[in-house]
Amino acid sequence: MAKITPLLATAALYPLRRDRLKGVLIFLSILLVAFVPALLASPEGLLDVFSYHGNRGVQIESTMGSALLKLNAVQGIVYAHGSLEVVGGLAGVAATATAVVTLVLLFITFGIIWHEARCGRFRPSHFPRYAAAILLAFIVGSKVLSPQYLVWLLPLVPLALRGAWNIGVSAMYLLACGLTTQIIFSDFYHAGSTLEEELEALYSGASLVLDSHRYISLVGANNLYYGIDPLNVLLGRNLLLIILWLAMIMVPAQEEPSLTTQGQAAGEEPHGA
Repeated sequence: MAKITPLLATAALYPLRRDRLKGVLIFLSILLVAFVPALLASPEGLLDVFSYHGNRGVQIESTMGSALLKLNAVQGIVYAHGSLEVVGGLAGVAATATAVVTLVLLFITFGIIWHEARCGRFRPSHFPRYAAAILLAFIVGSKVLSPQYLVWLLPLVPLALRGAWNIGVSAMYLLACGLTTQIIFSDFYHAGSTLEEELEALYSGASLVLDSHRYISLVGANNLYYGIDPLNVLLGRNLLLIILWLAMIMVPAQEEPSLTTQGQAAGEEPHGA
């Protein structure tokens, strides 16, 4: 649904002449194709999708989770909902705060996009950067930051900016992907020989809460990070994602002739004349 349906809807409705109508129809078609079949098949199941994610805790990989671990604001780590979550301390408050943070980041992002459109500076070539900005706002603010989220940015970030800015953001994106891969294939997710019973019990689904300090020390025991604190590696990756979001919304867009200017140059009357 997330990867194929938008592609099919865009391809089918692209020939429409009116951009606003085209955008609304694409948006509605994606919603209908995604949710109507699920609603008809199992209304309770569809509602469970939202309640499931609403009840999830703060994942250690998320921006909020890594910050809480660094600030020593949690008491432990537990395996739940298919991921490692922080518990105790400020974990409960953070789980609620992430929704507010995500909404604020999205509001800022959409506000900038709307302003650019109102000022006549929104161009088709700007789509990748603003699409990436919206995704990054969600990724940075969410209480879950799955490694696959970075794959969503692959077709967008390299096309978002131009010149030196393009090289810079692409390099940061690749570095963030590299650090994510390092995290995935390390003892953050796979128990090594030095972790043995503790992490094996943690991943087995047992109701085990592991002390956060103990967990981080166990993760770094195999020296997979060349002497760097594994938590700092995680924080560095999340900081790169924040910088990428800021770049998408703050770097001045390259000046291009507006559609109106192009039309006037071709001898067409401007809208409203």
